[in-house]
Amino acid sequence: MEVKPEELAGKERKLEDLGRRIARLRRERRWTQADLAQCIGVARERLGHWEQGKHTPPLKFMVRLVRTFQISLDEMVMGECLTNDETREARWHVAALNRLLAGELASRSSLRDTVQRFPVP
Repeated sequence: MEVKPEELAGKERKLEDLGRRIARLRRERRWTQADLAQCIGVARERLGHWEQGKHTPPLKFMVRLVRTFQISLDEMVMGECLTNDETREARWHVAALNRLLAGELASRSSLRDTVQRFPVP
């Protein structure tokens, strides 16, 4: 599979953005790389590679980072938080899917009734 130069540049830019975000969050708390690395259980050099955009942190370390910084994964990855309306809408969809999977919504008409009773905010 051929990777187009513009696609590669976009991926590199996203890695750099994530790295800058990690570095910014760390500096806002006045932590050194060594402080943060010790807190999340990685070598300082590895954290440095993440901050420089050379590598992406594995998921387990992303989770440790968001917990340490006390932010959402959305904010860490995308640089922005969901609004309250977006969060409510997402929760509504998850709840509707859970009811559907649990067999509570046996037909399209019952789904339509549910949608009318609980409109999306």
